[in-house]
Amino acid sequence: TIAWMADDHWRFETYSKYWANFFTLVVTTDEASIAKYKKNKIENVILSQWGCNHFDYKSKIKNNSFDITFVGMAHGTRKKKIEYLKQTYEIDCWGNGWKNKKLSFEEMIEVYSNSRINLNFSESSFQRNFKTLIKIFISKTSAGNFTPNNLNLIFQNCKFFFKKIKNQIKGRVFEVPACAGFLLTENCENLEKYFEIDKEIVVFNSVEEAKDKIKFYKNNYAESKKIAENGYLRAIKDHTYEQRFLNIFKKLK
Repeated sequence: TIAWMADDHWRFETYSKYWANFFTLVVTTDEASIAKYKKNKIENVILSQWGCNHFDYKSKIKNNSFDITFVGMAHGTRKKKIEYLKQTYEIDCWGNGWKNKKLSFEEMIEVYSNSRINLNFSESSFQRNFKTLIKIFISKTSAGNFTPNNLNLIFQNCKFFFKKIKNQIKGRVFEVPACAGFLLTENCENLEKYFEIDKEIVVFNSVEEAKDKIKFYKNNYAESKKIAENGYLRAIKDHTYEQRFLNIFKKLK
């Protein structure tokens, strides 16, 4: 059995380390968590990453075109960042929390393929709110009941709740390029290991920088098109799930 731990950036201490030894192999998308597993004497772990299903994520050019878009939930500071950018640019957003609701898969592919600029944000989905505060002290069982946490788990949950959560690589980073879409993404650790920055995808470190880069690439369509083409070639060459899982299956031999 294989467990794919996609959120070790923010829930290793409260989740992953308790479940890892129940599986033949654990896959983490967080390079920094490899050392955490080792520290907890968990050896059945390898590093992999999000990718794209190239049979589904592929360019679908339509007559309808989009300017600047974002597809994803409106959690965390995403709304605030979008609102700042909307002071200058028109931006279409889809997903829970936005005026435009969730797209169908086919519609999402069309947006990725036909947008002048696809935005991506790297903030973790974990949020500090009343719900996550309550989870420090109680847990929900598989039967749907609530049970109080022991003191050790409360201590670990408290440490995690106040810990600074770092940005993480999202699946969108691979899916948009697989559709030959131009990606402007919020920067995060290790992103440069998967794409050549400013040659295959473009990154920003602040909303002010995002605003400047939107202006540049709106005025330099040929440049953004070339970057999108390079990103597509890299995604199909190195970042399909076919390649990801072939490498994972080799570890099971």
